[in-house]
Amino acid sequence: MAMSISGKQDGATFFASIANHITPARWIPALVALLIATYPMPLLAALEFWTGGSTATSNWSDSSNWFPNVPMNGDDVVYGLDSNTTNFDDFSVNISTLTFSATVVPFTIHVDAGISLSISGSGVFNNSSNTQTLINDATGAGAAGGTFGGHTIFQNSSAAGNLAISNSGSNGLASSAGATFFQDSSSAGASTITNTHGTSAGQNGATIFQGKATAGMATVNNNGLTFFVDSSTGGNATINNSMGGTDFDNSSNAGSAIITNTGQTTSNSPVSPGRTDFHDTASAGSAAITNNGGTASSTLGGTIRFNASSTAASATITNNASTVSFGGGGETDFNDSSTGGSATIINNGGATQFASGGQTIFTDTSTAGSATITNNGATSGNTRGSTTEFFGTSTAANATLIANGGSGGGNGGSIEIFGDSSGGTSRIEVFGNGNLDISLHNTPGITVGSIEGDGSAFFGANNLMVGSNNLSTTFAGQIQDGGPFSTAIGGSFTKIGTGTLTLSGTNTYTGATAVNGGKLVVDGSIASSSGVAVASGATLAGHGNVSAIGGAGTIAPGNSPGILTATHVDPSGGMSFLFDFTQSGSPTYSNAAASGNSVLHLTDATPFTMALTSANKITVDFSGASLAAGELFRGGFFTDTPTATSMVSGANFLYTGTGGFTVTFDGFVTEPMAAFASGTVLNGTVLQFDISGTGTSVPDHGNSVLLFSLGLAGLAVFHRALGLQNAKAGVDGRQSLP
Repeated sequence: MAMSISGKQDGATFFASIANHITPARWIPALVALLIATYPMPLLAALEFWTGGSTATSNWSDSSNWFPNVPMNGDDVVYGLDSNTTNFDDFSVNISTLTFSATVVPFTIHVDAGISLSISGSGVFNNSSNTQTLINDATGAGAAGGTFGGHTIFQNSSAAGNLAISNSGSNGLASSAGATFFQDSSSAGASTITNTHGTSAGQNGATIFQGKATAGMATVNNNGLTFFVDSSTGGNATINNSMGGTDFDNSSNAGSAIITNTGQTTSNSPVSPGRTDFHDTASAGSAAITNNGGTASSTLGGTIRFNASSTAASATITNNASTVSFGGGGETDFNDSSTGGSATIINNGGATQFASGGQTIFTDTSTAGSATITNNGATSGNTRGSTTEFFGTSTAANATLIANGGSGGGNGGSIEIFGDSSGGTSRIEVFGNGNLDISLHNTPGITVGSIEGDGSAFFGANNLMVGSNNLSTTFAGQIQDGGPFSTAIGGSFTKIGTGTLTLSGTNTYTGATAVNGGKLVVDGSIASSSGVAVASGATLAGHGNVSAIGGAGTIAPGNSPGILTATHVDPSGGMSFLFDFTQSGSPTYSNAAASGNSVLHLTDATPFTMALTSANKITVDFSGASLAAGELFRGGFFTDTPTATSMVSGANFLYTGTGGFTVTFDGFVTEPMAAFASGTVLNGTVLQFDISGTGTSVPDHGNSVLLFSLGLAGLAVFHRALGLQNAKAGVDGRQSLP
């Protein structure tokens, strides 16, 4: 029966103190007497004290090194006397606890190859200020097959305390490494664990967490391997993967661990960089994981790999660039059906010429989930920024993908979507010389949730469909054909969803533009597009430049109001028009964004492919104007070539916001000079409307009479109420009136 840990700690400290004050010839009898007086007899056989140092051997199994007996299964072990190196060489045992008393000097315990030390009680307690070390030895070169290295096993709810544990790698064919096992609900506590790399023919030293075990607040230094399986967790540990790695399997998770994967330090090294792998349904939890770049040319950076159905969960992952020319950056890979969860992933661009930036890669059927992935630009010339890449049938899902611009001549971050992968409902943000590149995607193209920023979007010959997340955003950058690795032309653009997308930059793609849902506001230019088709229920607006317009949707120039310039209109689909008028006379042609009245400026010699019919509705809204009889308003359609009124007179006109005034359509009239920002047009034609009548506003004096009448009525009611109140108090109400 094991004693309580509190009693054991106190006893160990006391035993150590008497050993320093009693001569060697007298201390053992004194100790026996103290044990009998202090502890119940059933506990006496379970408490074993190391007395080694006075004998030639340091073997655990040597009875001369212990009092009163060599520890057996279930015993509590106390190190409280002389320092020594204990060789646990020929005796496997399962003890309850291992305690180093407050006055003890450093010990080193070797668990030799083929031997195991199991601790199944409360665990290890180091009450001293010295480092206590446990080494699990490996088998030697050429050892017999099947021989395993030394093992230490923590079971039940035991903890390693602040022990220093070293698991040795082996150095020969058929040789095995040392290992530490944490099983059940045991914990690595605040221990420091070092796993040593084996030779190419040997095995790596390893730490294995099983069941519901936790790494606690341990520090794990991997030149070897650490495994988390079952439902074990990284806890709040600090894990450093140098040449080795950490594997999370089954339903294990990284907890809140801090994990660093170091890049290679030698050019063309055969040794892999530090890595962390997640398999099955394992999770990165809320860990903070950093992949550092290689520190020599032709090196690889640290790596995280998510495999099977594992998830990055809510982890924070940083992929750093290499620090040298031609060195590889840190990398995070999502494979199989793994997911980015809601992680925050930061890829950093290089700061050294020709150094590679960090990157995140999705392959197979993996998904970015709802992660936020930021790709930062390089900070040095001739250096690539960081990247996020999608391959196979992977998807950006509902992620937020950001590509920031570089500085100092460095390239910007990049979001690259290849193969048959999809953009899902992702939010794309590109800035500076950062970019979105779909030029090498398979035809016909991809869909994304939204796009914003002032960077670049490369289409190649593909179509980008934007709006699946229904957000309203502004993109001030440039959408263009081709790409960094493509010369294909004919890229096209489609607006979907219920949101509003504003394009305020000068775009150069040459394919078609489709507005299938929501509103597309063109405040910049898509004049290079082969044409704009606006579907029923959708709207084209803005004060920029477009090409030919067709479809069944609504054309609403400006942003209440403004001038939208196009080549010509095909009204055959039943297109509608909405014009806002706020100033009498002619529009301010020189200010497309604040023209006073809405204008659809048509520049072709044939501005309408056919005359408008009753299927085409023209709404003229005067709600922003102050109307008066005799005023003239010009706006609506403006054509560079004189146009007959008959081309629009058959439309269904609707006037709103008139305040009861009468609007008369005068048709197209000649505008002697219209000084547009793009150039002055002489003797073009514009629609004209004149105002007549008196409106329906109520005179001010009527309101005054009404208020006066209400005031007298209110005063009478007040006097009557006051009289009733005074009457109840026995006072004549009439005498109480003012």
